[in-house]
Amino acid sequence: MTATQEYRRLEAELPVLPVTWSGSLSWGAADTAPQAGPGQQIVDAATVATLEPTLRQPPDWAVWAPGDGTADPVGVTERLVAGARVHGARVHPDNPITAVRRDAAGRVAGVETAAGPLAGTTVVLAAAVATAALAAPLGIRVPVDPSPATLFRLRAPAGLVRTVVHNRDF
Repeated sequence: MTATQEYRRLEAELPVLPVTWSGSLSWGAADTAPQAGPGQQIVDAATVATLEPTLRQPPDWAVWAPGDGTADPVGVTERLVAGARVHGARVHPDNPITAVRRDAAGRVAGVETAAGPLAGTTVVLAAAVATAALAAPLGIRVPVDPSPATLFRLRAPAGLVRTVVHNRDF
């Protein structure tokens, strides 16, 4: 729920953020009663068929979350970087960071990179699972572990799939 709120906030700050608020349908095994959380509701097969009319085998029951959506991760990243630049951030793509630099008082003073040092009073560590290793020498524990995931991009006729659809099989 926090992520949804943050994406809504970002939409207000960054024009043309590639997020689609279509809602989501999810279901599990046919013999398991679905559980709805905050902002969700249980819907029957007729409602599922209304929401996703091209679904060949609608489940008897599903969880409908009308506030859910999808984000294009590449597009969102590009908009975030562009927004940071507008607010004065200096972006150095394809320049791996090897360490966070500190001054004699222990304050962040920049970063060490493969191309040499970069000074800065604010450093944003956005290095995925490498963030933990970069923060560790600062005495900061960042609980980020590798989480393999697959990103699929599929093309289909417009309107074929109207919501985010997921279940135990996909």
